Amino acid sequence: MRVVVLLMVMLVAVGCQKKGAGTKLPEGLKKLGGQLEHAVQKSKGSDQVLYLTNKVNLFKRQNGRYPSSLNELVEQGIIDKLPAPPEGTQFAYDPATGKVSLR
Repeated sequence: MRVVVLLMVMLVAVGCQKKGAGTKLPEGLKKLGGQLEHAVQKSKGSDQVLYLTNKVNLFKRQNGRYPSSLNELVEQGIIDKLPAPPEGTQFAYDPATGKVSLR
């Protein structure tokens, strides 16, 4: 909800600029936009980690063990393909505990 409000504030600020003034945004709004983008990427990453964790747990219920790698989820048909992690990150997986994280 906070992300939506911040996005709306940014859109209003951009829309309120004078037509002849160019498209330069105040520095504070540029910073806010960067923070908003970071928050969106972090949220997407959290969603992907949760998705993969659920699939790892499903694999364990079906096979009595954690998969040896996240690729085994694809090989066993649990998922069609691994999701792409957010830019600048990668998935970390511990087959001993089934823990999925981003680094």
